[in-house]
Amino acid sequence: MRARRSRRPWVGLCGLIGLVWCGLAASTLPAGDVGDAAVRVSLHMPVRDLNPLTAAHAASAQVTDYLFDHLLERASDALDRYEGALAERWDVSDDGLVLTFQLRRGVRWHDGQPFTARDVAFTLRLCRRPELASPLAQALGDVETCEVIDDHAVRFRLARPSWRVFAVLVESAFPILPRHRLEAAGPEALAEFGRRPIGTGPYRFVRHDAASNALTLERNEHYWGDRPAIGRIVFKVLTDRAAALAEFKRGGVDFLSRLSADDFFGLLEDRRWTAARIREALRDGSGVFLLPPGAGGRFGLGAFATTRVSFVAWNCRRPPLDERGVRRALASLLDRRGFGRDPSRSLGRPVTGDQVWFGPAYNHEVPCRPLDPAAARAELEEAGWFDRDGDGWLDRAGRRLTVRITYPAQADDAVLRQLQGAARTAGVEVLLDGLEHGLFTRRKNERDFDGLYLAWVLDVEEDPYVAWHSCAAVDGANYSGFAAADALIEEARATADPARRWSLLRRLHARIDAEQPVLFVQAETLLVAWQPRLSGVRFHPLKPSGWDIREWGIADAPPQAASPR
Repeated sequence: MRARRSRRPWVGLCGLIGLVWCGLAASTLPAGDVGDAAVRVSLHMPVRDLNPLTAAHAASAQVTDYLFDHLLERASDALDRYEGALAERWDVSDDGLVLTFQLRRGVRWHDGQPFTARDVAFTLRLCRRPELASPLAQALGDVETCEVIDDHAVRFRLARPSWRVFAVLVESAFPILPRHRLEAAGPEALAEFGRRPIGTGPYRFVRHDAASNALTLERNEHYWGDRPAIGRIVFKVLTDRAAALAEFKRGGVDFLSRLSADDFFGLLEDRRWTAARIREALRDGSGVFLLPPGAGGRFGLGAFATTRVSFVAWNCRRPPLDERGVRRALASLLDRRGFGRDPSRSLGRPVTGDQVWFGPAYNHEVPCRPLDPAAARAELEEAGWFDRDGDGWLDRAGRRLTVRITYPAQADDAVLRQLQGAARTAGVEVLLDGLEHGLFTRRKNERDFDGLYLAWVLDVEEDPYVAWHSCAAVDGANYSGFAAADALIEEARATADPARRWSLLRRLHARIDAEQPVLFVQAETLLVAWQPRLSGVRFHPLKPSGWDIREWGIADAPPQAASPR
């Protein structure tokens, strides 16, 4: 049943954006119940923590999305419409200070215990525990109280109207956790919960096989919502791209995510589908391109726009990156037109900020800087960097201009290799340091880096406080230490009127671009492939992973072919 949507003065995106994610492509309709049949899905990173409050990366979220529920879900075909999940109905007071949720009855945790409003209130208390260091604690800072009205109703009271609090409370950022399992849990019990989680979602955790690096989920036969057709999901961790592709071709993986452009076009047998035609299809198809098995080759292939943005954060606390001129020069050394062995195949969209490019707060008047090593060198020489000893490298006061970029070892480093090469022509030494996950995370958290290459999965409207306010420079996501826009950020966060808030966020976008604490690269177009045995594969660009395995089935009919225009 579709829940009633209450009047919310700070939400109103769809009419102003003029972008509707409707008509999502699908290969075939899902087949019927396939019992114990397993679908094998690749993960590009190891998953060490399945507690959604503490899990640190997108690979974990791909698993936990099927284990846990949240209060509401954003509709897949609109930016400002929500549908009921654990909450069936909700209400926002006229002054925006009271949020009341009527919860679904009959929901049970995977261990059989009933879900109640006490679990919702407990999850808020849990995310505020200092030892968890959960970013939710800051995001929900305006929540003063969470009152349990009865077993099936809960009321949040806010210190001030906050568009951001509502968005966080109802989406996947605030998954509800079991009070009966975790209320008295110390660090060891919380860690154990991260290894063997209990949720209310459509699948339940079965095991993590360390030897094969695979996670198995099994359908929750008592799920409150629609019953998935697929009985089991096996997530296989394949960090090496070449090994993952080989495993897929052998049939050991059914769904391969995060293909490189080169691998994607390698699987595409119909050469009429060029990168230019696919880019055109992405624009005309609301960010979705799909070829079912048999249409472009043996395998199903898809591309879709995502809210994932890659960037290099410069550590503005340490020389030489504390100089704006150096950071701005580095921005002229990135060729955003494409990366990889054949840059013309790149399907990502260049961006200059961390608001979603199809959202209302993105500033399209801020242009991407073109690749211009000569301009970069001129800007650096203006700041006193010259090749004084004739060795080809710029120096000042006896120190070579060197920048070391730290990144996860399993990440695609084509962007960084291009930047390194262009920097060399401008006399800037760029060193690349690919680190295993644990060491990378430690360097990131300790702010021990020159440049940090990573990506954010953005909300439709991103709260700038956690990424750009100076108070987030130590423990938050302000990795660069940027501290030049606190007043503007605070004004935007306190502004309930959407049009006024979006105008402020566009001003912030321009200011960040002028200072260049972060070198934004591109919004990712995710490339995936799947075996002919799968049916019902379709894409939802507004979902965290971009797809929903609950819609899939096993193909029992040949797909229809498609032809390029």
